[in-house]
Amino acid sequence: MTSSSPPIRSHWSILRPVTWAQMGCDLAYLLPGFALALASFSVMISLLATGVSTLIILVGLPILVLSLVVARWFADLNLSLLRRWGGPVPPTLYEPAEYDSISGMVDVLRDGQRWRNAVHVTLVSFVYRLISFWCWVFPARRPARVEGGRGLVSAVFG
Repeated sequence: MTSSSPPIRSHWSILRPVTWAQMGCDLAYLLPGFALALASFSVMISLLATGVSTLIILVGLPILVLSLVVARWFADLNLSLLRRWGGPVPPTLYEPAEYDSISGMVDVLRDGQRWRNAVHVTLVSFVYRLISFWCWVFPARRPARVEGGRGLVSAVFG
């Protein structure tokens, strides 16, 4: 009884039109998203650090509120990119905001969704898009082939 080897996949699958269309779509999401993540990271770190450090003298309260408003703006930009790339995204619900009094500003600071936006555009989005951009620019190399046509990982680990 002879054993047949598995068929060798063509390495030219990138020439399929579907792949090129998906690559263009992914690139249209990745490049503006990376620039947006860099901008949001630098702006948000500056605003949050300034707001927290000056909160003790009450100057930081409006700066923190401003940072949450800017975080919402960056989150809306991220969502618009995601809608354009991936389809429907459920709407985000916020508490009604009043910026004209100290109690209104404190209520804005109590809104959990605004803080989730701030964490996302400051940390999560930046790290995710940095890794995605790095993997797109420097793709992983295929493992070296060893005797018998098996890959290096399967040759080492069985």
